Amino acid sequence: MCIEYQQSFCLLPFSFEMLSQNIRRENSSVTIRKRSLDGNTDPRRHFRRFPSDSDLYRKVLHKKAMSHTNLHKRFASCTQLNKSASPGDHQNCKVFKYEEKLTSELNTFYSNQVRTKRDRVKQNKALAFSVVFKVLINAQVIGDRFTIGDILRRGARCGDMVEKESNRFEFGVPVYLDENDNFFIHRAEEDGFVRLQLEGCETWEDCLDPDGFLSASLVRSKLHLTMKNAVKNLNNSIEQGIDEFPSGVATVEIFCEGSTIVLQINDGVLVVELIPTIPIPKSTSEWCRRFSVKSEPPSHVVAKPCQLPMSDPETLWELAFLTAEKRKFISLGTAKYRLFLCLAEIRERDKTLSELPLSHIQAILFHVGDQINDRVKWSTEKLGNRFLDILRCLEKFLENKHCPHYFIPSANLFSYMNAVAISTLKDRVRRMLKPSCVACGVATICNNTEKRKILQT
Repeated sequence: MCIEYQQSFCLLPFSFEMLSQNIRRENSSVTIRKRSLDGNTDPRRHFRRFPSDSDLYRKVLHKKAMSHTNLHKRFASCTQLNKSASPGDHQNCKVFKYEEKLTSELNTFYSNQVRTKRDRVKQNKALAFSVVFKVLINAQVIGDRFTIGDILRRGARCGDMVEKESNRFEFGVPVYLDENDNFFIHRAEEDGFVRLQLEGCETWEDCLDPDGFLSASLVRSKLHLTMKNAVKNLNNSIEQGIDEFPSGVATVEIFCEGSTIVLQINDGVLVVELIPTIPIPKSTSEWCRRFSVKSEPPSHVVAKPCQLPMSDPETLWELAFLTAEKRKFISLGTAKYRLFLCLAEIRERDKTLSELPLSHIQAILFHVGDQINDRVKWSTEKLGNRFLDILRCLEKFLENKHCPHYFIPSANLFSYMNAVAISTLKDRVRRMLKPSCVACGVATICNNTEKRKILQT
């Protein structure tokens, strides 16, 4: 009996210890449940009162990785237009506002490269204008169909030439009509095109169809023949020592690229497209105001071919808003003008974007300028934001396959582009926009392109 009591007494401490452990577990489980109800998602978090060595080491590494220098390296590495960065890199890039980074990149790009390029473009314009003017003077001896009288009256300058590339320009050659001649403008089925009906015009009698409409195709042929003879006479005069080319000009040639008359200077170093142009009289311009929704009447009709004609293409003349576009362009302001020049330079350096004419980029800039009419938002400090707005607007137009003419919204500037070209451009623009920080690589790819050009030379 004593032995059994002694054994049971010895088991009592063990049972009390087990009981205390069970009580402790129940209390801890209750505490965990209470804390989880309070919103603590990790019930074991209250046990870790002090950070471990591994936590401290991890924080030091994270602080070093998130330093300004390393973040800038990561940011620069994921701002390449030709490749997409990992999602983790873009999460880290959110520390910086990519619009501010893009603004800095664009302003640096403009100061270091675009401004220098503009000086060269101005020199090219001046040289091309002097050659065209000299050829037109010699054309007066050939015939009186194309005259420089209108050019002298309005005081045309080299700045009036329309820029298409840094070394390619467009010049409107005035078409001479009889002084007492009256012409009527008829709306065509094609948006942005009209027909001209002349009465009693002896100068262009051989270029009229049976209904009296002036053929734009025949006028282009007459201009090509006239300019070809003028260049021939100029070369003969230079060989005889009577005349000479402007300084910096060695050769001048004239030929056709499809329906476009091209004046080539120095074996293609400079190219000028010659377009027959007829100014619209003021008496008729008020009637032509109905063609535009911007209350700006067209100032000229030009003999440019229609890409998708629905009627007789021979007599179609395109409406041109040269005066209104010039006035609009002059009033752009510093930020818009700087952004346009950056876009023009990026477009010329990029093989895919170069498929988009410069006039389309100008129209998109005008559209975005009307949508965002706050002057504060068009400051040089917001250049990156507006750059992205223009890319989004371009992406929208490409998605709809319709880029409205600024003055004639019903006219589609993308009508001549096929589906493959539009799809390629759309993919290119999307790569510049998504992910958003990729847009900052504009200056990077331009620098790389410039380096490749230097290496190739």
